[in-house]
Amino acid sequence: MRINNQNKKKPVQDEWEEVSGKLIRTFYFSDKLKIKNFVEKVKKLANKQNQTPEFIVQENYVKISLSDELTGSIGDCCHIFALSVDKLK
Repeated sequence: MRINNQNKKKPVQDEWEEVSGKLIRTFYFSDKLKIKNFVEKVKKLANKQNQTPEFIVQENYVKISLSDELTGSIGDCCHIFALSVDKLK
């Protein structure tokens, strides 16, 4: 993690991290409309790839958590989905 001085010194997570059996990444945005549009795109992608990401949505960021529903751990499908999400941003 690094500090981005243009973002009021908030941590910026540049990559997906493995935490407690989940892939997690936080995406920062400048306004709520961009957040809404991003979440909608991720939801459509999730439907196509049969994924069920968890979202935490706040005023300026979206945190996405991924794990395989069947195993409760990080599967190949999670990594594939994460790469697809990265292309949306």
